[in-house]
Amino acid sequence: MRLPPVKLDHLERLTDGTGILQFAEFGVGDPHSGYTTDDNTRALIVAARLPRGPARERLASTYLKFLLYAQRADGTLAHEVSYERSPSQLGASDDGLGRCLWACGEVVASDLPEAMKGAAASIFQRALPHLTGIRHPRGWANAIQGLALWASHVDAGMVSDAAAKCAEDLLSRIKLHSVPEWVWFEDILTYEPGRLPLGLLYAGALTGDNRYLEVGERVLAFLERTLFEVTPRRRVFSAIGNRGWYRRGGARAVYDQQPIDAASMVEAATAAAVMTKDPRYRSLARDAFAWFLGANTVGMPLYDPETGACHDGLTPHGVNLNAGSESTICYLIARLTVAAREHLISRLLAGRPRALELRGVRRVESAREPPAQHSPPVRPTA
Repeated sequence: MRLPPVKLDHLERLTDGTGILQFAEFGVGDPHSGYTTDDNTRALIVAARLPRGPARERLASTYLKFLLYAQRADGTLAHEVSYERSPSQLGASDDGLGRCLWACGEVVASDLPEAMKGAAASIFQRALPHLTGIRHPRGWANAIQGLALWASHVDAGMVSDAAAKCAEDLLSRIKLHSVPEWVWFEDILTYEPGRLPLGLLYAGALTGDNRYLEVGERVLAFLERTLFEVTPRRRVFSAIGNRGWYRRGGARAVYDQQPIDAASMVEAATAAAVMTKDPRYRSLARDAFAWFLGANTVGMPLYDPETGACHDGLTPHGVNLNAGSESTICYLIARLTVAAREHLISRLLAGRPRALELRGVRRVESAREPPAQHSPPVRPTA
């Protein structure tokens, strides 16, 4: 499979002086949709993983600036900001808070300028006390990734214990909901499935606890059986559709399929390949990435190599021609992951923590502040 060149044109078109717009009408950013913390943290992850260059630093600065604006005095974050730059009263979801920690961890683990690392560290430390308020599995998984990166590049301190606590919460969910034919954290399989085993893989790499790797591999085996269709010619990724999802014992929805699902499987399978040295995971990652290029249930590509845009999903009638920020960002994360020469999880496995001196950053000694109440994750159902 030949990988398309990394193209940032659409990402930059959706990004203005405030941040990245949430939705697009076809290929044009929709000002009425405003900006979300979720999308700007994802975009920051992309910026942190890009090769050095002026576009990278400009984008990273914009997304960090958005997070600084969206973060409240108590360390919580607004869920969204309007086009007029008015923050919403609704707080970021558990997914969003965990993803904020992840994005900031990516920045401090990158070779972005020290000033940007300092800003990311400040956001991270102010958000960290609210980790104990997370109640949803994807929030834990997102947070683990950020905590692991922080621990290996700045200071393990208390964050290693916090990552282990999140991983134990994930294991508790597996024990509660799994049966031999259903190895999952809930009684329903919905969006971003690869994120949860990926959190366990990062926890295993950080702590050295093989339980996390073992369960992560069991979950990946379940997802491989459930989300990939084997044809005489190839293996095709088929995400759970958001028109009903897939409840245990019920029928799975086929449409609409979303880019976030394929991207998460690329990330999880690639991390598993690095941890286990098993080449079959590399193959699984590439098959999941091929979904973007047309190896899917409708046989049509979602990624447009001319514009750098990724369309919003697969419907029963073909490709959804809108190209919002989440879709394009998820494509870029998958594209950067599947071709990366070095994986961040490798640094954890090597056991060579690299301490960073971040100017003006203090070590967080306690997370005893009362946890904030965060909104549950919301995904479209139609």
